[in-house]
Amino acid sequence: MGLINLLFKNKPDAMCFLNYVGGFPEWKNDLELLVKIYDKEIKFGVFNKKPLIETNLSEIDVTIENEKQFSERVTATRLLLVGIFAFAFKKKQNIENRYISFKFKEIDLKDKSRKYNDVEIVFTSKHPKQIDNLYNHIMRIKAQY
Repeated sequence: MGLINLLFKNKPDAMCFLNYVGGFPEWKNDLELLVKIYDKEIKFGVFNKKPLIETNLSEIDVTIENEKQFSERVTATRLLLVGIFAFAFKKKQNIENRYISFKFKEIDLKDKSRKYNDVEIVFTSKHPKQIDNLYNHIMRIKAQY
């Protein structure tokens, strides 16, 4: 029994692969990360490598949006950055796409000695249901605090 407990001690409660969309200057847009949810912790990393980010679930805010909501928010941001030309950058909308945003008060990167404050990292998935399941799982854990 002791060996079985040792083997499954660090087993995540939930995990999935997410495609990075944007929000963090250190990462490339084509990055696919493995997100693991533990009892009170979340880890973001590349498969079979040490996590890039680890943090307590109580220290982040999580939201989900569909393509239309995300596009409207991004268009508003573009409008502030590039003015009237923001509308030239509009993308074709797919209402089926889902996005999940993680808002961090502070990020301490594990592979570098850098800290970032007030960061929002956005992901999507090839499987929109995965976003909803991950979000619901996180909210159930956060409700227990």
